[in-house]
Amino acid sequence: MTDNPDLAYRENEALATDPLGLVVVLYDMLLKDLHEAVVSVSAGDVEKRSNAVRHCLLVLQELQGTLDFERGGVVAENLDRFYNFIRAKLLEGQIKASSEIFEQQITLVASIREAWQQVRRDQLATEVGSSDTAPIIPGPLVDVETTVAAHWSA
Repeated sequence: MTDNPDLAYRENEALATDPLGLVVVLYDMLLKDLHEAVVSVSAGDVEKRSNAVRHCLLVLQELQGTLDFERGGVVAENLDRFYNFIRAKLLEGQIKASSEIFEQQITLVASIREAWQQVRRDQLATEVGSSDTAPIIPGPLVDVETTVAAHWSA
């Protein structure tokens, strides 16, 4: 058990949710950590920024490790590239101490998080019979190739 109420809430939420809900919880954690990195850059707190980025990388590892390439096909491949892109930008943001880079990642991650949330709502609605549409699997809401090309610099 933890003394951190936020962590305790997230642990309970993760234990009580369905698989799609767990994905949304992980995206929420990623967004929280990204926001913490932005605040830490502004405050000049290298240790907090490093901890936030480290935790982001762990969350990305968890998300990426659950991808099912056999059943997920092109969606899983796109998410894999997306996670690699976010990971690279996190490291760049950490090295450059750039809140701007972290904020760009917040925008990208939030859009994918919303897609997963919509998939979850659709699935729950289908399960209770209040929707005529089958749940969809989120496709790339952002064109990964274009996003990578637009934001990547060596």
